[in-house]
Amino acid sequence: MIDHLQRTRDQHRAQGERGAIAVMTALTLVVLLGFAAIAIDVGMMYEERAQLQNGADSAALAVAQNCIEKPLLCFSSAPSIAETIARDNTRDALSDIASLTFPTSASVHVQTRVSDGKADTGHLALSFAPLLGIDDPAIAAEATVGWGGPGTGPATLPIAVSHCQATKALEQSGTRVVLDITGKSPLPGCTYQGKEVPGGFGWFRQGSKAECGQETSYEEVVFSDPGNDFAESCDDVLNGLLNKSIGDTLLLPVYDRTTDSGNNAKYHLAGWIAFKIEGWKFGGNATGDSGVNVREHANAGLCTGSCRGIIGTFVRYASLDELYTDDGPLTYGAAVVKLTD
Repeated sequence: MIDHLQRTRDQHRAQGERGAIAVMTALTLVVLLGFAAIAIDVGMMYEERAQLQNGADSAALAVAQNCIEKPLLCFSSAPSIAETIARDNTRDALSDIASLTFPTSASVHVQTRVSDGKADTGHLALSFAPLLGIDDPAIAAEATVGWGGPGTGPATLPIAVSHCQATKALEQSGTRVVLDITGKSPLPGCTYQGKEVPGGFGWFRQGSKAECGQETSYEEVVFSDPGNDFAESCDDVLNGLLNKSIGDTLLLPVYDRTTDSGNNAKYHLAGWIAFKIEGWKFGGNATGDSGVNVREHANAGLCTGSCRGIIGTFVRYASLDELYTDDGPLTYGAAVVKLTD
């Protein structure tokens, strides 16, 4: 046996195969490095791309929100907002803004790129791929956000506001007001839009009575529901508001003209306005989850006696609620924001 092994060894040496193992080992290492590049570097590229996309989406949404709420600062503040938000929304903060443009007056496009300080701008420094002659790849992401006025969606509270009251309210944005649906304390400075309907705002109905959460569209005609009658379907809505932090912002329909009067009055809806609700007082009693009367909350003496309505401020507002379409007018400072790509 020993003699046989010696002869075999001598034959291999004679045939020049002494370095075969070394060659095979080297080839195997190359393959292993390739797998390492795939497992580590490709995973790193996908992770960085996902973070950049998150930053691009967040930055575009933040710029859009600022343009809606502070239109005069829209363009001047956009770059700093986008840069800050993009970095804050990537876990490694290794990103910056490659470009920021406004394709239309109601849309913004943001492109983010990797910036790790190790590779050229916009390129990601990899660990193993350079050993195989693969250059550091360019990694970027982009997002476009558009916005438009609310078109169709649920009227959380079926209260309509007149065009005049809505435009006056935006001039005094942030001023606390009482919307008394009985018409006892209308906002000052407005005449009626069309035929007289008490207060310049009030319950509206699409069927036999006002209902909370009813699907409502601008350019629609709805009926007035005057008086102190409370929509019982609103108890659950008010209970839900109580369970949130007060300050929830609701979208209220705006009407620009009326016809007929009383129960037969009709509102023509022209858009939506945002109302940051702080309190309310409605007639009757309904016990909520916490055992309190949900029909009166935090009115702070602003709505007393026969007053029935809501208390809060009209504000400029950007909504991400997918329950609303974005095909309405931007007249009243409320908008629906959507990622388009």
